[in-house]
Amino acid sequence: MTTTTPELAPPAPRPLQCGAFYRFAMGPQIDLTEAEATLHLAIIAVEGLAGSATVRLDAAYTVDPEARTLIIDATTPVGMALARVFTHLLATECGGDSFEVRPLPAQREGRSS
Repeated sequence: MTTTTPELAPPAPRPLQCGAFYRFAMGPQIDLTEAEATLHLAIIAVEGLAGSATVRLDAAYTVDPEARTLIIDATTPVGMALARVFTHLLATECGGDSFEVRPLPAQREGRSS
């Protein structure tokens, strides 16, 4: 008697949950200039996935030096990818406990980059 093992199908891709802005609040141990440089590295990484023109059109962020925050517009798939890559890079470089990230309600007006 021969038993066959069913082949496991790869997991179905999950759609990106777009529709929010993400606010990254930097702890005192993070240099905000370095955090922004890490964000630029994340932008380069996302350009490798989506292309530079798409990133230029669909990715946006703002920096508030006084509040020590970065806000990424994740209302597009490219913006969501940027938020994910930046979160990973920042956690890898600075430690997951050195910053806080929270979703904000989506507001498409006033985008900047």
